[in-house]
Amino acid sequence: ARDTAGARRLGQRYGPAMGETDQAAAFALLTDDDARAGSARFSDLATRIASIDTLEAFIEPFRDRFNNGGGPS
Repeated sequence: ARDTAGARRLGQRYGPAMGETDQAAAFALLTDDDARAGSARFSDLATRIASIDTLEAFIEPFRDRFNNGGGPS
């Protein structure tokens, strides 16, 4: 079960400092009382993460070939 009271306290205590970091969106998602698996914010974040993984998987063979001295095919 999610500890919403604890998450709220974390958000109140560290939210302003975390808001200045690259992890601000993820921290806000984790400490937001309204963030649930079915929420738009959670779904958007999950989609963005999946697209990054897909892009990384696509680019990896090209990166390996480039790093090993291979040129364009």
